[in-house]
Amino acid sequence: MDADDLLEGLNPAQYEAVTHGDGPLLVVAGAGSGKTRVLTHRIAHLIKVHGVSPFEILAITFTNKAAGEMKERIGRLVGPVAEKMWVSTFHSACVRILRRDATLLGYPSAFTIYDQADAVRLTGYVLRDLNIDPKRFPPRSVHATISAAKNDGLSAEDYLERASVIHERRIGEVFEEYQARLRKAGAMDFDDLLGVTVELLRTEPQVLEHYRNRFGNVLVDEYQDTNPVQNDLVMLLGEEHRNVCVVGDLDQCLVPGTLVRTPDGERPIEDIRVGDRVLGTIGHRSLVPATVTATKVGRYDGLIAELGGKPAPAVGWGLGIERVLALLEEVGVSAPVQAPDAYAVIPDAAALPLATACVEALRAEGCAVVLHAGGKDGLGSMKSQFKKADASGARHALVFG
Repeated sequence: MDADDLLEGLNPAQYEAVTHGDGPLLVVAGAGSGKTRVLTHRIAHLIKVHGVSPFEILAITFTNKAAGEMKERIGRLVGPVAEKMWVSTFHSACVRILRRDATLLGYPSAFTIYDQADAVRLTGYVLRDLNIDPKRFPPRSVHATISAAKNDGLSAEDYLERASVIHERRIGEVFEEYQARLRKAGAMDFDDLLGVTVELLRTEPQVLEHYRNRFGNVLVDEYQDTNPVQNDLVMLLGEEHRNVCVVGDLDQCLVPGTLVRTPDGERPIEDIRVGDRVLGTIGHRSLVPATVTATKVGRYDGLIAELGGKPAPAVGWGLGIERVLALLEEVGVSAPVQAPDAYAVIPDAAALPLATACVEALRAEGCAVVLHAGGKDGLGSMKSQFKKADASGARHALVFG
């Protein structure tokens, strides 16, 4: 694809994100906003317009499937070279780094990787050998605690120092022995792949310098899902050149100006203080007030590209758009003209008059209304309705019963 063709069909926000030059870039994107298109076209634009080597780009996403799809889409834009690019999950990228340099930390280059089942089994052996009752300390639960600590960047020693009750101290003892046995076996669990990579970059300056020079551009999808260790990894790699592009979910990356629902109406997020009352959701259909117990102001001085993509609720109770799209995927509808333009949730049959009014209002607005009454029959009906709606070319709307 020619460089000019890369920009064809982009809306202004997408264009701004794709063509942004050096420096940090935060892309705030809702479902159906074209965020994957922005990432892939930005990578292609860096290669074709800015002359960046394909091998100087690190692109990270959260699942192997998503990484494979991203690599395939990049390949359609830049050609076969995409197959050799670093487009992967955090864990896969860390494995490649560690296979090269983990020996500097005393691990064998052919270290073993323990999967979830291996890790839980090892935890059980440690509990047994320390004479700790597995009924009070189930192996799966104990390992989940160890995993959470590692994802927060805590070592076994750190965890023990913070332990304030006997239960936590016992888990800390298991954590210490668990980690010692991993090291003795020349092995790492999934969490270690991240933590040991960060340790390597922090303690071996020549390795950090190598990868900072290697990856002059770092791009991360679903950035709101990163844990502290993954965030540290991105910050270490991008600290000097600052060419870091991250995509965050519209509902979780709350930039200044984001409106927060309160019992007294919407307010900008920067005006929210501890003690204020805001409206949140429980499950998919219940909207309840809650009190703000803490706030934290983030710091960011780069470009923010807001792609939008979140449909506004029309009537009734809003259903999270991710849940809406999951239901669509369940019936085989992968992309209904981007995303629904409007949706509403009718909680039960007793609200039939509201459902009728909702449908009439949406149709008056030119929406092709797709109804879902629940159950398999409702999902099957949804699929056929979408086919008719697509054929009509009308805007989409969803009404869930």
